[in-house]
Amino acid sequence: MSELFGTGLGEGVRRRDSGGPDGGEVGPESYVFISHDRCQGTVARELKRWLLDQNIKTFIYEDDVPGGASVVTAVPCAIYKSRRCLLIISREFLESDYFVSEYTWAMDRQSRLGVLSCLPVLYRIEVDDLPVEFRHINHFLRYDDDDDFRRKLVDFIRDDIPIATEIHVTQTGVGLAWSYFYGYLDIVLPEFDERANKLTGLQLPVYPKLVIVLPVSCRCPETMPTEDNFRPIGFVKYNKSRAAVRERCYKNSVYNFQFKSRNGQLVDCHLAIEFATPLLSLYQMNEGSVARLTKAQMVNERHRFKEVITQILGLRCMDKCHGKYLLVDYRGRRKSRHSI
Repeated sequence: MSELFGTGLGEGVRRRDSGGPDGGEVGPESYVFISHDRCQGTVARELKRWLLDQNIKTFIYEDDVPGGASVVTAVPCAIYKSRRCLLIISREFLESDYFVSEYTWAMDRQSRLGVLSCLPVLYRIEVDDLPVEFRHINHFLRYDDDDDFRRKLVDFIRDDIPIATEIHVTQTGVGLAWSYFYGYLDIVLPEFDERANKLTGLQLPVYPKLVIVLPVSCRCPETMPTEDNFRPIGFVKYNKSRAAVRERCYKNSVYNFQFKSRNGQLVDCHLAIEFATPLLSLYQMNEGSVARLTKAQMVNERHRFKEVITQILGLRCMDKCHGKYLLVDYRGRRKSRHSI
């Protein structure tokens, strides 16, 4: 098999000057090529049946190589003429003789078309388990038998995304954490306790720390849930000229929060509390069709975000922020790890 596909790859390389491996024009045709190992034949056929139900034609070599045709030329030609190429990457596929050949053809086709057309689909394997030469993959889907996976798959197939605008989602959480600090927390935290203490007209003093909620789901509603006993009562405000915006206004919403004390009595407190807005960006990247952030990636990037922002705020040189914030993980009502 290695000699068979090695020969095919050589033929493809030698014929690049004239288009695809068969000397014809490079796609796109109207079908999706599904590259897979024989062990994932069932998965490939399930994808094929589902895509056909969406009126999307597919090509898998077991079913669609014409009788009597040579696999050596039929497979690379099918890849070069396809609209999209899905690579079902499993451990078995990585160990197969033809993985490098099909991956090379697919990536070469993508670079020549100038649009994102090759999508690795990870099947029971993690990015960290990929060979070093494939760790650069930043756009991929993790196979899952659910509607979210299918929706993202169809979006990829039907949208033409220029390679130049391909969004690299790995390490997004790290960038969001630094941006959140320098673009927001470094501005509002240093004198937050003093501004909160100056609020007038309230029955109680405002808690001297900004409470920052980190929802595990990354979903951030527009206001704190009233069913959790939050009632808006005002704002902590701060004006600062920044990036040619004169007197930009930074506001932190103040809520009255009612909870039961240890002796069972209802207690009121005033506090400035808000969701970490960068997590909303991660949520939107998962929900939207541009970034194609999978749920697993979203969870990983949330973890990176929390880890990095915690480290930044904990640095000794950040003493101006020390004691002026509280990070709270939130898993939804009745599942919050912390009580406020």
